[in-house]
Amino acid sequence: MSMLPTPFATPAAAVAAEIARVALVLRRALRFAELDRDLGADVHGYDAGLAHRDLARLAHPIGKTPQVIDPDLDRLAQQIAERARTNAADRAATSRPMPLDTLAERASLDSVGLDLFLLALAPEIDDGFARVYELLGGKRRLDLSTAARVLSPDDAGATAVRHALTPSSTLVTLGLLELTGPDGAPVASPTLKTSITVPAPVIAFVLGHDAEDPLLTPFLVDRHVLANCATHELRPRVAALLADQGALMFLEGPAGAGKRSLVRSACLDDAKPLLELQLTPALPFTEREAQAAARMAWLRGATLLVGLPPQDSDARWQAGVARLLAVSSERVVLCRDCATPNHLDIRFTRLRLSPLWVPVPSAETRVTIWREQLGADVDCTELGRTYALTGGTIRRIADDARVLAEARARVVSRADVIDAIDAEFAPQLEVLGRRLPTTATLEDLVVADETRETLMELASTVALRDHVLDAWKFRPLVRGRGVSALFYGDPGTGKTMAAGVIAASVGAPLYQIDTASLVSKWVGETEKNLAAVFRAAEERQAMLLFDEADAIFGKRTDVQSATDRYANMQTNFLLTQLELFNGISILTTNRESGMDAAFKRRMTFRVCFPPPEADEREVLWRQMLAGRAAHCRNVDWKELAEVLPMSGGYIRNAVLRAGYLAAAAKAPITTGLLQRAAKLVLRDAGKVV
Repeated sequence: MSMLPTPFATPAAAVAAEIARVALVLRRALRFAELDRDLGADVHGYDAGLAHRDLARLAHPIGKTPQVIDPDLDRLAQQIAERARTNAADRAATSRPMPLDTLAERASLDSVGLDLFLLALAPEIDDGFARVYELLGGKRRLDLSTAARVLSPDDAGATAVRHALTPSSTLVTLGLLELTGPDGAPVASPTLKTSITVPAPVIAFVLGHDAEDPLLTPFLVDRHVLANCATHELRPRVAALLADQGALMFLEGPAGAGKRSLVRSACLDDAKPLLELQLTPALPFTEREAQAAARMAWLRGATLLVGLPPQDSDARWQAGVARLLAVSSERVVLCRDCATPNHLDIRFTRLRLSPLWVPVPSAETRVTIWREQLGADVDCTELGRTYALTGGTIRRIADDARVLAEARARVVSRADVIDAIDAEFAPQLEVLGRRLPTTATLEDLVVADETRETLMELASTVALRDHVLDAWKFRPLVRGRGVSALFYGDPGTGKTMAAGVIAASVGAPLYQIDTASLVSKWVGETEKNLAAVFRAAEERQAMLLFDEADAIFGKRTDVQSATDRYANMQTNFLLTQLELFNGISILTTNRESGMDAAFKRRMTFRVCFPPPEADEREVLWRQMLAGRAAHCRNVDWKELAEVLPMSGGYIRNAVLRAGYLAAAAKAPITTGLLQRAAKLVLRDAGKVV
């Protein structure tokens, strides 16, 4: 009476049943070797008798009644067939597919391919197989020679095994088997001495465990946040490209714009697993890692989303990505963080490149994201319309704002959000500049009336630009939304102070950019530095102040050499960046004649800061000593203003120097002492006194 089929309880039980069948196949090979007297000498006391005993034990699957195994070859063949029928019946009685069956079906393995895989897997399941392999072939691992002897007693065995291990075979292409030479190095063309092993992730998969691969651990992406992309305008396009088997989707856009979230959302809709990697210039992504990535994606049946390093990074990863595109049987999607679309310099032939730009969300979408993160405690409309941030950046800032509010024992306020925004962008801006205090007001400025009127118009333009450009539809008349101004005049006439006044009036932080840090001797580095500054300032809505701007925005010259050509190209790039900048930029110079004419023409405002007149200088002297009357005695402000034709910067230096002189002499500050200090300051500046 035959036993009824028994469903496999676990993936390991399904593997054990097939391994038991392979043990019978291996025992048949052992019997052939005995008959041919082709067994090696005993290995550490291990002989054919012990090998038969091991294989008799291994030929009994878990939960099956042991049976006497006849070493006769004909009866072994019958028992192998009977075990195969039993396994098939048990497999049919199992309600869910086992991983081993899934692997064999998806890899389209024939009987030779499956048995070869099981023979390579067997030593990882039980060490008894390793002892038998050592007896048959001298190694505790399966090699091609031993596999051929086990699968076929004649020369056809080696041919069948070699065919199953060709570079284009499923087992090799997908990395389900690894082939190594005597030195342990991978080999492309197997020989009789080639070792055949099953990689650890594949072993874990067929046993029902998570198929993790240490090679990919440094590249795996943490997906603890899944952004809501239900209403994203690009979602249908992403879904269509994922469904297009001939397309290689390449998503580009600013960091945090939602590139990964769009792919995650599309895969979630299709109930398709997703494996995410992020490549970095610091870690090599070779063909070995590419093979591991393709294998893991195949084992999971997952779409592979690969984040590429920046365009200007070391290109060592390109060969690995090209290999991944060549061997992966699952969909591969590429993405990259960048400010502008870039060329993808990777060779591939099977697919059609389909680039897709993912921009910063619209103002309405940004408002929605802010509200999702902060609720009604903060004016999210103002935040969304003011700051052109990506969704990822908004979420990060909101998290930081909550931490700040918790530390301050209060609910999240606008001040917490602004502090978090400053913390987000200050590191990028402070690499090439420093933040200036902006406490002065327009009333504190001592400038000519015409200059004051222009500054007031500048502040008004900044405040009303969205209304005029959008509501009044003036946007087509300009290339960017930015406002730029050139402040020119002698040193100390108030140009930097005026920039701080404008920044304070519009509520923007002011960053003074170090032009010396911007300019690099390396080709392309100056442009890269400037682009990074503009990008960070635009996102933060910071005002940029380029002091001594003629150092980088100087006149273009006639081309006499390659150096001249590069300098002109650099100037052209700066001109374009300044025109496309959507923020507020102020350039100051003491030599307006040295500025390139194209820059001056493209400035929204050109503001002249002439030297102060006598009445203005009197006001400056009084301002500088305001609140210090206790240290002054009989100061004649009018005389100082008439006798000393100095700008505000020099007056400030003179007052400070007079203070030190008075303190050293333990005397009050007088008109004479101020005149003496002023003459010393002018002398040090190289001016005729």
